[in-house]
Amino acid sequence: MTHAEYRPSDFAARVFAEQIALVYQLTPHTLAMSVIGATLVLVVLWSSASTALLVGWYVTHHLVTLARYRLILGYRRAAPEPAAAALWARRFVIGTTAAGLLWATVGTILFPPPESQAQFFVGIYLIGVAATGMFTLAAYFLSYVPLAGLTLVPMCLWLLASGIPGQQLTGAATFLFVYIVFSNARRFERMTIDSISLRLQLKSAKEAAEAASQAKSQFLANMSHEIRTPLNGVLGLAELLLATPLAEQQRSRLQTLYRSGQTLLDLINDILDFSRIEAGKLELRTSDFDLHTMLGDVLEAFAATAASKGLTLSSHIGADVPAGLHGDLARLRQVLTNLIGNAIKFTDSGHVRVTVDKLDDQYLRFAVQDTGIGVADGEQTRIFDAFAQADDSPTRRHGGSGLGLAISRQIVTLMGGQIGVDSHPGKGSTFWFSLPWQASRRDLAASASAPLADFSRPLSGHVLLVEDNSVNQLVAQAFLQRFGLQVSLADNGLEAVRMSGEQCFDLILMDCQMPQLDGFAATQQIRAREKETAAGGKAPVPIIALTANAFASDRERCTSSGMDDFIAKPFKEAELYAVLARWL
Repeated sequence: MTHAEYRPSDFAARVFAEQIALVYQLTPHTLAMSVIGATLVLVVLWSSASTALLVGWYVTHHLVTLARYRLILGYRRAAPEPAAAALWARRFVIGTTAAGLLWATVGTILFPPPESQAQFFVGIYLIGVAATGMFTLAAYFLSYVPLAGLTLVPMCLWLLASGIPGQQLTGAATFLFVYIVFSNARRFERMTIDSISLRLQLKSAKEAAEAASQAKSQFLANMSHEIRTPLNGVLGLAELLLATPLAEQQRSRLQTLYRSGQTLLDLINDILDFSRIEAGKLELRTSDFDLHTMLGDVLEAFAATAASKGLTLSSHIGADVPAGLHGDLARLRQVLTNLIGNAIKFTDSGHVRVTVDKLDDQYLRFAVQDTGIGVADGEQTRIFDAFAQADDSPTRRHGGSGLGLAISRQIVTLMGGQIGVDSHPGKGSTFWFSLPWQASRRDLAASASAPLADFSRPLSGHVLLVEDNSVNQLVAQAFLQRFGLQVSLADNGLEAVRMSGEQCFDLILMDCQMPQLDGFAATQQIRAREKETAAGGKAPVPIIALTANAFASDRERCTSSGMDDFIAKPFKEAELYAVLARWL
């Protein structure tokens, strides 16, 4: 198969380039063996061949071998592109042709006479040269043909022309051997091409899948940012209005608006979590926490919803269950929130009860039992699949994305546990999961007795709010002013850098995605200027990221650019206050 056959496409050119790279890679050690073999031939033929001719052959062999080795070094240094593979292939074939001519000389001009015992050694050695060359050169058949053909065919013709029956038979057998090695070399080349093609196709498929995954992640990140930015304005303004005197009807409608916005935010978070799980990027963050406090907070969040449906919402924690645990509090709360939310959604009357029991010294069992509509036997496994719902008909009564249970299963699995459901249609369901548990590593009673941040305590200081969205400027500025802070506004990173250099601020709230200069670059410029003026003893100003980017990589990028803390949009007034209170 000639190199011309590989030119029709870029893929074929890459396959051909891989073939050439393979023979260049495999040849060096055979050159060393060739030097040793040539020395043996010199010794064996010393008494039967012309000394001048033999020495001339030996020196020429070493010069050719050196040239071939230098060619290999040149190839390695050049690391040629696939388009240049044909040129390097021709150079390589010239080298193997020269080597074949040298061995052809041994099989003819220097070939020992019939009565010499050296004839058998030389014949076997030349056959060995052709045989071993197949393993290193057959990846590119054209490089093997001149070496094996020139090494053996002249010797075969010499033997056939000798007139001695025994040598003629040996020559015919050697011709058969030449046919066999050529056939096998050709077959090996086809296998090599198929193997290289498959590897390159798999590599291309892998790169395409990674690119698609990256594009999807980037799309989700962009969509998350674009949805969170206006949603921050909606929820923030609703929270500000709910803090003002309102008529009962106005308050009710505002609360509905706020809950709808929170539902949309929960959906966005579910989609992002599912994306992280698919990409294998969902990580656990463990800490000590109080189980009773956590469960109480979760139930309190659902109390109003359960009461509006006339449901009894209760919990029970076994007496032998330790109050202080060590684990991922946020993910455990997320799973319980999903299960309790589903239980309330699908229960029209009766109760929802949450229990926590100790199975043994290694596992705890969490269960959410309801008196709702139940799940049919055939659906009890499928509902844990992504986007699956027990009722997916157009007339279904209960909405949802179908991600909550899928995410819960992935989280529980990541934690080393199991999740399942026991249900009877029309009688209710019990969704349960078991998790390995560890006792808390510190005294939670002492930390629980520490006073919480007093939301009523006014903060003091001058804050630079860097935000390009006018609605979010309005919301954040109103929150900050309610905290008792003086606020200055900057519409982009350039203004932030200029204003922070002209006047002193106690804290900077920095949006990340802005025109002209983003928050990351602005922070880096501010930090660089602070280093230049550090001799004055002035402490660096705290910079807190205020962004709709919610991925873990976004938080890491904020930290690496010089920011001190992070608030994800949309944020609540209390969340903003809690972060600011750490720095002011």
